[in-house]
Amino acid sequence: MRSMITVAVTTLFLTLNGCTETTETTERTVEADYPLDTCVVSGEKLDSMGGPITVEVEGRQVKLCCDGCIDALNENPERYLSKLDEAKAAHDH
Repeated sequence: MRSMITVAVTTLFLTLNGCTETTETTERTVEADYPLDTCVVSGEKLDSMGGPITVEVEGRQVKLCCDGCIDALNENPERYLSKLDEAKAAHDH
Protein backbone atom coordinates (compact mmCIF):
# COMPACT_ATOMS: atom_id res chain seq x y z
CA MET A 1 0.00 0.00 0.00
CA ARG A 2 2.79 2.44 0.91
CA SER A 3 4.52 1.90 -2.46
CA MET A 4 1.27 2.66 -4.34
CA ILE A 5 0.91 5.94 -2.46
CA THR A 6 4.53 6.83 -3.18
CA VAL A 7 4.03 6.11 -6.89
CA ALA A 8 0.82 8.16 -6.95
CA VAL A 9 2.44 11.13 -5.21
CA THR A 10 5.49 10.96 -7.46
CA THR A 11 3.31 10.76 -10.57
CA LEU A 12 1.25 13.73 -9.41
CA PHE A 13 4.39 15.77 -8.69
CA LEU A 14 5.91 15.01 -12.09
CA THR A 15 2.64 15.76 -13.87
CA LEU A 16 2.20 19.11 -12.13
CA ASN A 17 5.82 20.03 -12.67
CA GLY A 18 5.56 19.14 -16.36
CA CYS A 19 2.42 21.25 -16.81
CA THR A 20 4.12 24.30 -15.35
CA GLU A 21 7.11 23.95 -17.65
CA THR A 22 4.87 23.51 -20.71
CA THR A 23 2.91 26.66 -19.88
CA GLU A 24 6.08 28.73 -19.50
CA THR A 25 7.46 27.41 -22.78
CA THR A 26 4.21 28.20 -24.58
CA GLU A 27 4.22 31.78 -23.29
CA ARG A 28 7.80 32.30 -24.44
CA THR A 29 6.94 30.88 -27.87
CA VAL A 30 4.03 33.29 -28.29
CA GLU A 31 6.32 36.21 -27.38
CA ALA A 32 9.00 35.10 -29.83
CA ASP A 33 6.47 34.62 -32.64
CA TYR A 34 4.85 38.05 -32.31
CA PRO A 35 6.17 39.98 -35.33
CA LEU A 36 6.00 43.55 -34.03
CA ASP A 37 7.69 45.55 -31.31
CA THR A 38 5.36 48.50 -31.93
CA CYS A 39 1.65 49.02 -31.31
CA VAL A 40 -0.51 48.41 -34.41
CA VAL A 41 -2.73 51.36 -33.45
CA SER A 42 -0.35 54.12 -32.34
CA GLY A 43 2.99 52.97 -33.73
CA GLU A 44 4.58 53.48 -30.30
CA LYS A 45 7.00 50.90 -28.86
CA LEU A 46 5.08 48.18 -27.01
CA ASP A 47 7.03 48.87 -23.82
CA SER A 48 6.70 52.67 -24.04
CA MET A 49 3.85 52.81 -21.52
CA GLY A 50 5.11 50.26 -19.01
CA GLY A 51 4.69 47.06 -20.98
CA PRO A 52 2.39 45.78 -23.68
CA ILE A 53 -1.33 45.18 -23.23
CA THR A 54 -2.38 41.90 -24.86
CA VAL A 55 -5.94 41.60 -26.14
CA GLU A 56 -7.77 39.04 -28.24
CA VAL A 57 -9.59 40.23 -31.36
CA GLU A 58 -11.36 37.84 -33.71
CA GLY A 59 -9.55 34.95 -32.02
CA ARG A 60 -6.12 36.51 -32.49
CA GLN A 61 -3.68 37.90 -29.98
CA VAL A 62 -2.81 41.57 -30.50
CA LYS A 63 -0.35 43.60 -28.44
CA LEU A 64 -0.94 47.28 -27.80
CA CYS A 65 1.13 49.95 -26.06
CA CYS A 66 -1.68 50.98 -23.68
CA ASP A 67 -5.35 50.67 -22.74
CA GLY A 68 -6.10 53.80 -24.76
CA CYS A 69 -5.60 51.88 -28.03
CA ILE A 70 -8.19 49.19 -27.28
CA ASP A 71 -11.20 51.23 -28.47
CA ALA A 72 -9.57 52.06 -31.82
CA LEU A 73 -8.68 48.40 -32.33
CA ASN A 74 -12.23 47.30 -31.55
CA GLU A 75 -13.74 49.96 -33.85
CA ASN A 76 -11.73 48.84 -36.88
CA PRO A 77 -10.15 45.44 -36.25
CA GLU A 78 -9.63 44.65 -39.95
CA ARG A 79 -7.37 47.68 -40.36
CA TYR A 80 -5.11 46.72 -37.48
CA LEU A 81 -5.18 42.96 -38.07
CA SER A 82 -4.02 43.61 -41.64
CA LYS A 83 -1.00 45.48 -40.23
CA LEU A 84 -0.27 42.47 -38.06
CA ASP A 85 -0.62 40.14 -41.08
CA GLU A 86 1.77 42.28 -43.14
CA ALA A 87 4.35 42.29 -40.35
CA LYS A 88 4.03 38.52 -39.90
CA ALA A 89 4.49 37.93 -43.64
CA ALA A 90 7.63 40.09 -43.64
CA HIS A 91 8.89 38.44 -40.45
CA ASP A 92 8.44 34.93 -41.89
CA HIS A 93 10.52 35.67 -45.00
